[in-house]
Amino acid sequence: MKSLSHVNCRVLLSCSLLIAVGVVLYSSILGYEYVWDDTLLFVDKVSLLNEPLSWELISQPVLFGTSYFRPFVFLSWYVEFQLWGQSSAVSHAIHLVVYILNCLLVYGLARVFLVNCKNHEIRALLAALVYACHPVLIETTAWISGRFDLFVSFFIYLAVLVYFSGLRRGKLLAIGLCFVFALFSKELGVVLPFVIYALWMAKYGVGFSLLNGSKRFLLENKLLVLMFFFILVMYFLLRSQAMGGIYHRGISWFYVTEAYFSDFLPFKAPLFYLYRLMLPFLAGGALHPYEYYWVKPYESLAVIAFTLVAFFILLRGLVRNKKELYWLVLSGVFCLSLVLHIIPLTIGENLGHDRFLSTALAFFVIAVFRPDYANFLIRIKVRPKVASGIVGGCLAFWFALVVLTHQSLLGVWKDEFSLWQESYRVYPDFKPASYNYVYSAIKSGRFDTAEDVLLEISESRGFGVSEQSLYADLLVRKGDPEALRYLEGLDAAIPDFHEDEYPLYMLANFSVTPKQLGGFYSTYSSAMIIFEGDLKSAKELNSVAAWYLDKGETLPLLYQKAAIEYLSGNYEKSHDLLVEISGWHFSHKKNLIAFFETLVEKYCGIKKDDEPCENYVQKNDQWLEIETQLYQARS
Repeated sequence: MKSLSHVNCRVLLSCSLLIAVGVVLYSSILGYEYVWDDTLLFVDKVSLLNEPLSWELISQPVLFGTSYFRPFVFLSWYVEFQLWGQSSAVSHAIHLVVYILNCLLVYGLARVFLVNCKNHEIRALLAALVYACHPVLIETTAWISGRFDLFVSFFIYLAVLVYFSGLRRGKLLAIGLCFVFALFSKELGVVLPFVIYALWMAKYGVGFSLLNGSKRFLLENKLLVLMFFFILVMYFLLRSQAMGGIYHRGISWFYVTEAYFSDFLPFKAPLFYLYRLMLPFLAGGALHPYEYYWVKPYESLAVIAFTLVAFFILLRGLVRNKKELYWLVLSGVFCLSLVLHIIPLTIGENLGHDRFLSTALAFFVIAVFRPDYANFLIRIKVRPKVASGIVGGCLAFWFALVVLTHQSLLGVWKDEFSLWQESYRVYPDFKPASYNYVYSAIKSGRFDTAEDVLLEISESRGFGVSEQSLYADLLVRKGDPEALRYLEGLDAAIPDFHEDEYPLYMLANFSVTPKQLGGFYSTYSSAMIIFEGDLKSAKELNSVAAWYLDKGETLPLLYQKAAIEYLSGNYEKSHDLLVEISGWHFSHKKNLIAFFETLVEKYCGIKKDDEPCENYVQKNDQWLEIETQLYQARS
């Protein structure tokens, strides 16, 4: 009884330490903003804030042109926004809580799989601390769209811990629910059955032949395997119904020749993730373009050789089945299997992302703490105290690097501009990095920075459609009529998809998305108001912009349309639009109200004698009624 109490006390102290470390490392994210895909998923697209809960709402594809099916995470955002509104502080607080829960679950897993090691309680705590402190978790924890990886990690860890627990009643149901929630959080959930198999072999199957061990697993877990199969069948049926298919990209011969034999992506990806596991301190940010990694012929050959040798060593260890280590590593590999470019990925031209390591990290860390490194050093004639000092020193050095670099790496995610500034610093020639850096600079009012970068792009590789659109937007915001020339050129160059000249999927040929094209036509509409005073053309362009956007993305267009109606003398229509908007909930009302007022002010600068402008300048009843409605919307 006394011994049990002592163990419980140690566990409680360890959990308290993990919670404290998590809070110290990540409490600063409570002041961070929404960044990157957050704007695409729910900031600029306000459906989750305003539409009633429905299956269609939460089962929508994550991004245009994909079939990523993650309804549980969308449901979590819906519930969050309904309860507390759209607040980046609340969103980050939820992430902090789930991150700490994941650290505690990893501690529990480490205690299970290190139990027969020397000093297993200390090893389990150290493994959990390494997991908690590892910089690859920054992306998942500090970025709200990283919730997909945060949640799927939680449910996979919980399912594994329940499976290896002493729970007798309800175990199958609990694991099944975790499996469903993992699948509905991210596609990675499909690997849970394979992870449990690998971990069962690590725990109970070592020493048997691979075939006999696998047979034992199936015999002892018949109901579990049948349940996994049934859930997977139902999941793929639901996914196919919601997405119109299982997956948006097939494995074509063209993909195989490009990815496997030209870019060697399935060979480079494992080394990339190993590099991020071992040396995550060297660079932060969101992007890791494959064109920057091992592109020279001799480098590619070395990477291929390394990956093949590593695969052979792992396979040999699994077949011989004498050490738990190999099965723990295999569990991590299973968690990476969907992002090794074996199947096509929709992640731009990136080799990988840190967030893809979130789930695998736990199993790799536990595997690292299985061997007795001090004993190995002693066996090669190193004195015991020296051996212990070497092992402890290496661990202390790793934690020191974390302390020195964590806050700087974490700070990259504090706002949109910081994120893309870092990505542009590391990968200045990578188009997504430069585009997003310029876009964030314009959005945050850093016009000089945006102009300098655009000038560099123009001199180095010239403007594409997206860069020309950004430059036109910059000129409009600066009040430079030269913007019209760029906008007219773009309008002539881009096919009229909205008039069914070409199918929308061909947008990819122009390296733009529907949202970007909607933004272009919106900018063009604003330019016609500000520089030409042409309200008819502005209204037409506003309608074209709306064609490219989902309903939840059209708020800026509604404010723009309300301004056009007011300036056209249609005061009642303008007022009605503002009344309609005032019933919507979204987090950036002030910016859009300022946008409305700017359009009116700029137009009236060139059309002073128009009646709506006289009303605006003299603050007559028609304008005061509009202004009152604007201020109601602001509140």
